[in-house]
Amino acid sequence: MSPNEPTARSQAGDSGAEATFCLLNNTDEMARLDRAVEEFGQTQGWSEQMSYHIKLALEEVVMNVISYAYEDHGVHEFEVRVKSDSDGVVIDVIDDGQPFNPLQEAAEPDVEASLEARNIGGLGVFFVKTLMDDVEYRRENDRNRLTLTKRNI
Repeated sequence: MSPNEPTARSQAGDSGAEATFCLLNNTDEMARLDRAVEEFGQTQGWSEQMSYHIKLALEEVVMNVISYAYEDHGVHEFEVRVKSDSDGVVIDVIDDGQPFNPLQEAAEPDVEASLEARNIGGLGVFFVKTLMDDVEYRRENDRNRLTLTKRNI
């Protein structure tokens, strides 16, 4: 396993399954995470639409962590924890980057404006909130924790 490859720790039980993916703040990690989440979803019986929504939301959130969480531009590790059960999926993205609550601090996009007239920023958070059933942020122990919830579809 290369140092840039996300590592997964899986745990299965009667109440579903969990996987934790340890990632580096490097854009190369996205392809590996996408494949790993796809495989995990297949083992859990996610529908194609469910898998698509989860992977699209994760891509937006993880790319934001990779691109903006760390001011020093050094190598950092963060986690994506996925829990799947008969009700749906709960995903926690946990990083030790600078504090940032995307639900309060990201610009609210004007989705009615033309592409030329739109301000940069906020559209990704809008998509995540649209794709997921619930999105929550909290800062715990000097870490950002964004929780995405998707009920089975």
